[in-house]
Amino acid sequence: MMENHTKNTNFNKNEMNKFTFVESKLSNEEIIDIHDIMTNSGEVRPIGYFKLCQHEIKESKRIVLICRHNTEFVGMAHILLISERTSFNDMGIIELHDLWINPKWRRNGITLPFSRKLEEICHQRLNVKKVGLAIQLYKNNEYILRLYIKVGYKPIDLQLDGTNTVLWMTKEIELC
Repeated sequence: MMENHTKNTNFNKNEMNKFTFVESKLSNEEIIDIHDIMTNSGEVRPIGYFKLCQHEIKESKRIVLICRHNTEFVGMAHILLISERTSFNDMGIIELHDLWINPKWRRNGITLPFSRKLEEICHQRLNVKKVGLAIQLYKNNEYILRLYIKVGYKPIDLQLDGTNTVLWMTKEIELC
């Protein structure tokens, strides 16, 4: 079993090479494993959410990227080929969605390479020049908001969604 990494520990190059990013079809076994990991960390995603993701992958509406460190599940993220935000679809913007990192791996420098890998897929495979995402604004995610701004995301809209405030952001993709 992997040891818990302390917060604010950035990985060196050799350690970063142990991370893999793999597209997943979300097998039933993966769904159960990921659901259990998320639930045990206090995150709630009903099994039905993963079944919807699984269906949308089959329908070519979603790409799911899984991050692992050696064999340990670190996190996952989605590329929505049909955005939940209609204006993104109208403007040809692909939505990066639900980037989730296991709390024991957070603030260790993995979010940036993970988001860059998503951008790379959007740019190289989907020929997209602009991506967007939404961030729920609450006290515990100030770090991720600052990170996205630092790497070039720009706020475009603020929405009240029930009791949540959601900030929509976009970024022009510039890959070398």
